[in-house]
Amino acid sequence: MKVARYGTAIVVLHALATFTAKVTQLAGTTTDPQAYAQQVVQFLLPDVLTYNPQLPIGYGFAGRNDKALADDTPDLILSLLANAPFSDRVGKPDGLRTHFPYWVEANTK
Repeated sequence: MKVARYGTAIVVLHALATFTAKVTQLAGTTTDPQAYAQQVVQFLLPDVLTYNPQLPIGYGFAGRNDKALADDTPDLILSLLANAPFSDRVGKPDGLRTHFPYWVEANTK
């Protein structure tokens, strides 16, 4: 079983690196798409979100320290893959509460 999981992880890492290198090559956003792709893979994987209470919360280019509920993670990942500002044009959710439960009530109308 461990060999199968390890093999799958290698395939995912290779696919992510290949995709990122191709996107940055087509976009012309880096002089070395392969090296940039390796940096992206090392930044994203392993997919572990850490938290240090002495640092500000944030998930972005400067680093990852937890993730605020309203962080636009898809835009960050797309921008990271393209090595340029990129948006999925989906806005942040409206009406998030500052206390638990954070989501607003469903619109029943």
